[in-house]
Amino acid sequence: VLRNPSEIKEILFIKKTSSMSTTAPLTISEIKHRTLFPTILMATTWSIRYTVQSHYIFFNSILAEKLI
Repeated sequence: VLRNPSEIKEILFIKKTSSMSTTAPLTISEIKHRTLFPTILMATTWSIRYTVQSHYIFFNSILAEKLI
């Protein structure tokens, strides 16, 4: 659920992999390089925090999408 979609510039869907650390700040290019679900909804450059344990992607501290 997007709380403030206007603040979200780019969303990439990635799935949990054991190679990722529990919390790792990832850039767009890093995610593109290792992503399994590369879906870009809007284009710009943001850094992403992906939390493996809870399957959340955070964009500048905004909860953007919960992964199943």
